[in-house]
Amino acid sequence: GLSSITPFSRMMRRFATTVLVLAMAPTARPQEPDHAHLIRYAMESSSAAGLVELSSLLTAFTTEVAPPGADVKEVLANLAAMGLSTAADASPSAAEDDVEQDEGVQQEDACLPIVQMHGMGDFAKNPAYTRLGHAVSTALSGSSSGCPLVTPQLGQSALADIVGGFLRPLDASIDYFAQIIRNDSDIKAAGTFNAIGYSQGNLIIRGYIEKYNDPPVNHHMSMFGMGMGVAGFPGCNMDFDFCKSLDSLLGEFAYLPVVQNHLMQANYYRDPTHMDEYRAGNQGLAQLNNEADGQQETYSLAGMTGNLTLVKGLQDTTVQPNDSEWYAYFKDGSQSDLVNLTDASWYSWFGLDHMDAKGQLGFEWIDGKHMQFTTEQLTDLVLKYW
Repeated sequence: GLSSITPFSRMMRRFATTVLVLAMAPTARPQEPDHAHLIRYAMESSSAAGLVELSSLLTAFTTEVAPPGADVKEVLANLAAMGLSTAADASPSAAEDDVEQDEGVQQEDACLPIVQMHGMGDFAKNPAYTRLGHAVSTALSGSSSGCPLVTPQLGQSALADIVGGFLRPLDASIDYFAQIIRNDSDIKAAGTFNAIGYSQGNLIIRGYIEKYNDPPVNHHMSMFGMGMGVAGFPGCNMDFDFCKSLDSLLGEFAYLPVVQNHLMQANYYRDPTHMDEYRAGNQGLAQLNNEADGQQETYSLAGMTGNLTLVKGLQDTTVQPNDSEWYAYFKDGSQSDLVNLTDASWYSWFGLDHMDAKGQLGFEWIDGKHMQFTTEQLTDLVLKYW
């Protein structure tokens, strides 16, 4: 009767309104389905409960994270309060003025383009990436303009870039990134590039290497990247409805298509206690790892021509476990027993064993929390491995 139809209709109207609000900040990759299709797809989901929870998350996003009229500064402040911003520090550091050129680099034209991909709750035009890029360029070439800098904005605005870090799926973000890379004139001229990934941005670079790599990546510096995914988001402040909904979705609903198609964090949520559901339903990390059920294509990181440097934060509690930053992870069925990379079955799944045999893997640590590093630490790592 009407009593059973009305609540669901009301919920669907709220869901439709939320999606249309998000359309005010476009995040689409080329040829992404329109919003009517997204609503229809959600309605066809196998779980009404999952749809309700996703609707709650989207509603919380538009009230607590990015309310109508909020600017980039306000959105970043909201995310920081929730513990969900991995934005690089935009304030200058004292060490930055003292960056010296590596004596082995003699010519400015020896410096390849540097691509930096930001993480969750951050945006390409954050001034920190200009500073960091100039510092790396100076260290490599002797000039802040010696290396072309490319910082892909995945969206038509800074706000859309931030929103897309949550509500655009990983695979769509990889495609978007690839389009920008392939159309950049400096990268076309060089025929290759070096990449620095920050937090979640490393998965986008990894996906590009495995699915495209044309033009190829030379060196990849992975700063606090969750190589084997995460088993949770313990830093999310449960005083906020958005964090409560995120926690609920990354539980029994995590691997439903409706969630996988709307929440990037679900795409690299690798629950060690529900591996069957993960392999069957995950639409991101499982494919990159070549562990998805029924997977037709296989992917590899071994197409890189240079080094893959993995940097772990020793006090990092944002990435759970922080050992994922070195491609270690929890043993299947456990939330406490860890398996090191070289002892793990996945060591040979996507090329890390071949890269290791050729001396292409570097393992470094910084004694700090997630995304806590200095400009000097970054340039020192670049000079060591590039």
